[in-house]
Amino acid sequence: MKGCTIIVLLLFLLLPAQSWAEATTPSSSSVQERMEQFNPEQMGDNLEHKGEELLDMAQSGGKLYIAIALIVFMILLTVGLFFKKVMAIAFLTLFLSVVGYCIIQYWHPLSDFVMSVLQWVFTLKGESS
Repeated sequence: MKGCTIIVLLLFLLLPAQSWAEATTPSSSSVQERMEQFNPEQMGDNLEHKGEELLDMAQSGGKLYIAIALIVFMILLTVGLFFKKVMAIAFLTLFLSVVGYCIIQYWHPLSDFVMSVLQWVFTLKGESS
């Protein structure tokens, strides 16, 4: 009886999934058309635009980020009054929160600085050869 129940359950679960998969599978001609219409430069521009939107959204939530980080710090600090190891975790959390906030808010200047230093190091290495 258990085996029959399992078979019936599998049929009810697998048949709709199979029919859905067949309905959503594109034909080979539409795939070929999409391959011909693919433009890598447009795809790169779209990705860059979406990345900028995501960064702007992350930067706009900076005050909320710091507020939540301070609340978590205060909770851990309060618990740390009773357990000394938790106090160390509280200060570590505060430090990581501040570093994360700085990275989110100042990503462009930081990335430009790192890239300019790397470029300077590699041009300096190339000139000394």
